[in-house]
Amino acid sequence: MRFLVKAATTSAVTLGVGAAALLYSQSTPDRGATSGSTDATKELSAKEFNGLQNPRRLKEALAPSHLPWTHHAQKGRYTNLRELATQVVHENAAASPPGERAYTVSSSDVKLIFYRLLGCPYCAKVEAVLQYHDVPYEEVHVDPLSGKGLPDRRYQLAPQLYFSPLVQRRSGSAEAAATASNGVYLVDSAEIVSQLSVPLKYAADIVNPHISATRDWITNHFHGASFAITNSSFRDAYATYTYVTPSSYHNFFYHVAGSAALSVLSRYKIQPRLIAKMERANGPVAAAPTEATACMDSNGVWMLSEASRKALTATMQLGAVEEWLQAELDTFLQRRPNGKVFHGGNSPDLADVEMYGVTRVIDQHPRLGAVVRGGAFGEWQTAMREKLKANTGSVYA
Repeated sequence: MRFLVKAATTSAVTLGVGAAALLYSQSTPDRGATSGSTDATKELSAKEFNGLQNPRRLKEALAPSHLPWTHHAQKGRYTNLRELATQVVHENAAASPPGERAYTVSSSDVKLIFYRLLGCPYCAKVEAVLQYHDVPYEEVHVDPLSGKGLPDRRYQLAPQLYFSPLVQRRSGSAEAAATASNGVYLVDSAEIVSQLSVPLKYAADIVNPHISATRDWITNHFHGASFAITNSSFRDAYATYTYVTPSSYHNFFYHVAGSAALSVLSRYKIQPRLIAKMERANGPVAAAPTEATACMDSNGVWMLSEASRKALTATMQLGAVEEWLQAELDTFLQRRPNGKVFHGGNSPDLADVEMYGVTRVIDQHPRLGAVVRGGAFGEWQTAMREKLKANTGSVYA
């Protein structure tokens, strides 16, 4: 379901225009032109696109000894370090106004740009990881229909990270031009989160089997379930719409038609697909996926008992949407150690951080938000918010 949010928003906007078939026929040649028949414009997979990047530059960008990774440790010593870390600094420029303690930008310091789609759960996970670890970044919102904002059309999915040298030469020489192009991309949320574990020091979470199982459930089940839940009816989709689409698509006509598209997609495609996966998982072959196929083939619920899977399936089919949401949240809470607030025990682990990120859209929902803010999950959410505030000074997510 990696395309879920992008496809849903695209469908919504297309219907909002009122000529879905025409727009589709027009956009298909455009995508073909963008993909093209030449190597220069061929649309690539995440693996292919990441493979084009300079491995030495990526390794240098992810070294934990410079900005933006050192921001949290150094921000108390310098003025406006967060703002400095998200803008291009010209060589020999003053880093802060006179009378304030200046940070001297190093040639190894890196500016981080985060390309994301609104409402995208994969983007939300990356956002939560960056915010929890107090990493400064510049954010670029990608248009879900036109793709405007994407830096390289050979790879057209979000999230994407771009690392470039923070300091730039003022000279217009060829050397300066080369420096300006010394950036490196990192795409695909799973690869991004894995690579960020080096500078942000959570590599142990990546290989922990219990954390990995919960993260698999979040990615391969809860993403789709949360979309189906928040868009299960026209009323709910209407409330969700403004949180998952850019403001340019918020006029009344787009809003009504788009909400209808989201609810149809939820009710007649996403929910039946989830139920079918659950029913297959209840069979005798419901086993943990192998490491090689986990990301592609997992149903996300293999770690649950058969009784739990059957109960969840029944709730999905027969229960009210609030009951379904509560059952999903309880599934996450039951993965915590006994008597502990967090999935990670006394402090959040990577599963906590990702779950916090992907539940932000639900939290904003005027009706369903009360479910995530109430009960044991609400207590967990409050504890996560306090941890974020303690780490960063404010709550961004």
